[in-house]
Amino acid sequence: MARRKRFQTGQLYKRGKRRKVWYGRWYEDAMQADGTVRQIRRAEILGSVADLPTKREAQTKLDELIRPVNQGASRPGAFVTFRTFIETQWQPLVFPTFKPSTQHGYKTVLAVHVLPEWKEWRLRDIDRLAIQRWVADKFRQKTGWQSVRNAWVLLYGVLESGG
Repeated sequence: MARRKRFQTGQLYKRGKRRKVWYGRWYEDAMQADGTVRQIRRAEILGSVADLPTKREAQTKLDELIRPVNQGASRPGAFVTFRTFIETQWQPLVFPTFKPSTQHGYKTVLAVHVLPEWKEWRLRDIDRLAIQRWVADKFRQKTGWQSVRNAWVLLYGVLESGG
């Protein structure tokens, strides 16, 4: 039987001696390298006591951070690296669904363009800005337009399938 999702309000603390800050903690789902989901504790500094003078204001800010988790709108954060995800989940599950010619093209693009840059990145750290910088670097290196497009499409497809 599946465990019921629980609503959480988080925990709120004041920290620091000279420069006091509000510090919030909550639980969030995280995807492990083997594909299982478990809960981890997340923590974040919400702001200084000067910016948020009352506990109620700090709790309101914490509630804004926790809202997607409580509503079930957030996906489990992946702490797995891009290479591990490719090798353990994407290639065995998604790759066989492509035609042989597409598989051959994707293997080449993956080996030449995508993996050298992204293999050590955690999936959750790959964001739009990092991808835009990567594409701009590819153009600066005089990589052809179609090669850059193919690499970007493959990266996007991999991230959409599980990142």
